[in-house]
Formats: sequence, C-alpha cells, structure tokens
Amino acid sequence: MASACSSSLGPDELAEADLLLDHGCGYGFRASSADGEVGLELEYAVLDAAWAGLVQADEIPSLAWSGEVLIGRDLYEGWCENSSPEPGSARRVFQRWPVVEGSIEIVGDPPVQGAGPLSARVEGLVVVRPDGERVEIGAIELNNESWGLFGAGAG
Repeated sequence: MASACSSSLGPDELAEADLLLDHGCGYGFRASSADGEVGLELEYAVLDAAWAGLVQADEIPSLAWSGEVLIGRDLYEGWCENSSPEPGSARRVFQRWPVVEGSIEIVGDPPVQGAGPLSARVEGLVVVRPDGERVEIGAIELNNESWGLFGAGAG
C-alpha cells in the first residue's frame, strides 16, 4: 500500500486502509486505519442533536450530515481528551476529500438525554480526491460509544 500521506493514494489503497478503529464523542462518527493515516469523519450538523430528533436515515451530504476522508498522520492522537471533540496537537492533515454522495442509517435509538452509544451504517460513500478522481468507499458500520459527550471520559 502506498503511504497514506502520499498524494497518489487511490481507490485500491483507500479500500485497503480498513477504517476499523472508531473514535467516538461529540455528534458524529469517525473511523481510521490502524496507523492513523486515513480517517473518515461524518458530522451531524444539528446543534441540539441529542434532543432535536436525530434523522434516522439520510443522504450525505445533506443539511444534517457532511463528511470527508482525511489523509495525514496521527489523525486521532489525543482525540476528545479536552472539553471539545478536537484532536490533539499531533494531528497533521495533508488532504481532505469531501464526501459527495452516499447514505447513512442510524442503527437503534439515539440517547434521549446526555451521552450514550450510537451506531450507523453508511453505504455508497463517494469522495473526491484533489485531482478530481472519484473514489468509492464500501459499506461500513460506524460506532460512537460517547454520542453527545465531549472531553475526558469520551471515546
């Protein structure tokens, strides 16, 4: 596999990245490769997401959801250790590939108040590389063990 930090990361390499490590906290879903060089981030844009009636199924991008693939190093080092779901200072993002199509389906019921676990299935995600090439990501299940929680104790 080409280095994830290489601008030549293509469809095959992205598929091989195995986005299996979930990084929970906040209102969204994040997964990365084991080496922390490739990440997928899906953000829920509704400000009061815990109580606003989470949309159970939606297209991405939409008014409620946005997403991107990140290429870099130490993408989730220190993730959610502070009072916000911001990465640690070690994070280096070299490229951002926007999600231009796909769908998300929430699995189960979201926490009614406060924080709790939440899962989602995403399918048909397509991202666009900086050179304009479209890259499809296969179906993936994402987990956020601390949906709605920010800071210490999350993720």
